[in-house]
Amino acid sequence: MESGIEALSKYRLQRAEEMLDASGENLNIGQYRTSLNRSYYDDFLS
Repeated sequence: MESGIEALSKYRLQRAEEMLDASGENLNIGQYRTSLNRSYYDDFLS
């Protein structure tokens, strides 16, 4: 059984990975502002 802190940590890491993936996809298609925004949230959630 996970503690609340462990569950929250796993959740935040998963969300950060999703934001990093989204940032890369946005960067590849030239959506620079959106990429920057997603990068910010990746850093914020990590």
